[in-house]
Amino acid sequence: MLKDNVERDIMGERLKTGEILVAESGKEYKVLSLIYTGGQFEKYHVEHSNIKYELCLYWHGSNHEIHKCKRLIDIGAPSSNFQWPKDIIYTHDTFGLVCKYVPEGYKGWVDLVKMRVTPSFDVICRLCEELCSRMKELHEHGFALLAEYDFLFDPESGHVIATVWDKISRGRLNIHYIGTPRLSAPEIVRGESKTTRNSDLYVLAIYLFYILFLNHPLEGAQEAKIKCLDPATMLQLYGRNPVFIFDPNNDTNRPVPGYQDNAIIYWSIYPQCVKDIFIKCFTEGINNIYKRPTEDEWIAVFEEMRRMITKCPNCGAEVFMDYTKEIICWNCGCRVRMCESDSSTSGLKRILKDNSLIWKEHKRFKAFLHDYYPDNRIVRNLVFACVTEGIIDEMLMVQRCNDNQKYRFSKRLMDSYGCDYSRAEEVIALWIDALGIEEENQEWEEIKDDLKWEIISDMTIDELELSVETYRQLKSLGYTVGEIVKKKNAKYLIELLEKPENYHEGHQDVLKALDEQWEIQKKQLKESLDMMERKLNHADELLNKLIIKSKIIEASQELQNQNYKKAIVLYEDAVKLGYKGDYSSLALAYLSGEKGIEIDFSKGFKWLNSFYDDYKNNLLSLDDLSGVVKTCYALGVCYLMELQMGEQPDSLKKLKLDYVLNYWKEATDVAVSDKQKEKSDVAADNLRIIGCCFYYGEIHTERDGIIPIDKDYEYAFNSFVQAKEYGGDNVDELISEMLANSGFVNQNKRMVIEYCQLETIKDSESACYKWLLDNSILDIPIEGLDLGIRAYNCLKRAGIKTVRDLTHMTFLEIAHIRNMGRKSAEAVKDRLDHLGLKLASSDKE
Repeated sequence: MLKDNVERDIMGERLKTGEILVAESGKEYKVLSLIYTGGQFEKYHVEHSNIKYELCLYWHGSNHEIHKCKRLIDIGAPSSNFQWPKDIIYTHDTFGLVCKYVPEGYKGWVDLVKMRVTPSFDVICRLCEELCSRMKELHEHGFALLAEYDFLFDPESGHVIATVWDKISRGRLNIHYIGTPRLSAPEIVRGESKTTRNSDLYVLAIYLFYILFLNHPLEGAQEAKIKCLDPATMLQLYGRNPVFIFDPNNDTNRPVPGYQDNAIIYWSIYPQCVKDIFIKCFTEGINNIYKRPTEDEWIAVFEEMRRMITKCPNCGAEVFMDYTKEIICWNCGCRVRMCESDSSTSGLKRILKDNSLIWKEHKRFKAFLHDYYPDNRIVRNLVFACVTEGIIDEMLMVQRCNDNQKYRFSKRLMDSYGCDYSRAEEVIALWIDALGIEEENQEWEEIKDDLKWEIISDMTIDELELSVETYRQLKSLGYTVGEIVKKKNAKYLIELLEKPENYHEGHQDVLKALDEQWEIQKKQLKESLDMMERKLNHADELLNKLIIKSKIIEASQELQNQNYKKAIVLYEDAVKLGYKGDYSSLALAYLSGEKGIEIDFSKGFKWLNSFYDDYKNNLLSLDDLSGVVKTCYALGVCYLMELQMGEQPDSLKKLKLDYVLNYWKEATDVAVSDKQKEKSDVAADNLRIIGCCFYYGEIHTERDGIIPIDKDYEYAFNSFVQAKEYGGDNVDELISEMLANSGFVNQNKRMVIEYCQLETIKDSESACYKWLLDNSILDIPIEGLDLGIRAYNCLKRAGIKTVRDLTHMTFLEIAHIRNMGRKSAEAVKDRLDHLGLKLASSDKE
């Protein structure tokens, strides 16, 4: 120990202030100061071109770690909000990474949980939004977490810088998660899955719950009873029997007052929207990975929370507003605000009271309207339409509003939205009152306007001095000038009004009046054109979908007619237009060259990657995942072909072989996750080949012969099982051969037993049932029975270690074990019944 400390002290002086280090890129970095010394690396402030960076200088560095860091540098950070390696430095027989400089004042999430910093509710909501955004950026760039979600945040603004570059993998690597059970998804704690986007969403939810409630979502009464949180109890608490502390249907794990007060207090403070999403995540989402909220769902909730924040008028504390009920301040007990009636004209006024420009933030403004007018959708839509139609901008340009202007605003709202005039007039009055615009009665202005319109209506085109071209255009319409303006055919008048030579001295007043009316009509015309453009865009989308559908239908017909070349071209056109169905067959057709299709490796590989990327980014709508299985297998085959092309460095060969194995493993994982399998001979055959490669530890190739690989019995067995589920009828012998392999069975006993149990349920005369009886089912340790804590502890104290020991006992003998009880004894009996075994009989029973 002393030696290690001395070595650490010596190593702590490796870099001196002012020392110049040359990076692999050729850039020179000047050492400024030592930040801290940790268990894995020292961290320094360095400088290049007057820009500060941080240097993480590792104590030791392996070639594998250096290779991984170089790859991350080449890939680049998902965004500027990540502390990501930018350059690599070799010095003192190790290496260091140059990363983004994090400004002073940023804190870690532990500081928040330990209450070393106490940001406001508004900052906490922003922090949660930022945290979700960082996770979304990671997933969009194909990364997944391998360990804890590390980040730093600004306590003043909530801005988050993610520091996870050393705890992530690219999505296709499929590496086991190495984080702690406390911050892991249940399926990973149980060892049933590797890291995925869905497991990351669960980890994200745990962090969000910690930040908001300062408590773990699964640590309630069950955790309070545990005296020692060893691996076995953590497996039970976080993996096998996780129960949300606020599960509405299960109150066995409620927070304990006096011990877990944070969760109890904050649960009463936060609004229902955040409670609902946590309940969904930690009830349905615990066992169903597809029920876990996405990053966008979380962000929407936190945006809504921020909109609901207001301050207590008595003590100034932040409270969350609910406009449908009375709110009591959590700090002083003062009543904050009563529910407003949707028919009250003060509703809109109250929305604008705290923030007069909130109507410019469309998303927040719509949410407030929904809170104040929950039962009046028409009023909500009309109030919001005044914003989108630009009526509010015009209102704010006038200091006073007369009846004529109100009529114009109401008429405009009525025309654009298609509502009754009385309803439009009511909404305009709401806005005038809310904005505080004065009303006035200008009868003379109304009379003048009427006179101007009367003059304009009676004018003819011949009364204006026009150019020949303009005159012909207007004359062909056959309207008076007034009719042209009213019918919005006045686009021809733009040229008239914008050219001074067209003005006639005898009609200056008329032209001035026409000019005033035209400004209104011109703006309405622009808005109409904008609306028409939006409708056309929507029509284009619909048309595009119809074209895609028609091409898919036509392609299906061509396939039936065995015109495969034309079918492939139609499928290709549909995908280019945005088709998001299963188009994996497009790539496979180019690669296989079957049915008269000309082999095109580059096209096939391009479509394979396109389909794979769309799948990883959740852009596809698939009925089953057999297409993904075939795609992953084909990608592996493509890299296997590249592996055999010409002379290549051993390092490059190893990298390509890793890609082959990782894609094939992913094909098996995807097949396992496919819960709606449809018969697919190709997918079954692909999985059988994958299973044989992992089982025998070799890949057979035409050019290089046999390529040795590491055996992986778990993937081999899963591949054979999934091939059988896809309809493969040539894998039963392989599965039987694996069941006879004692080395595989001993390492994967639980998985084999579960499979054999399922097969026994399907067919009680199957070979699997015979295997259960003939093999090691009696030697299963009692830990493998998934018993309750009480039953397990009683059996353990009684010296019962295996299923064989239990079968030698009667029901009464088990029930009479100290502290066991009849209920726990019945649970033991049920578990044995599930395995097809019975307890010993007794005359007394």
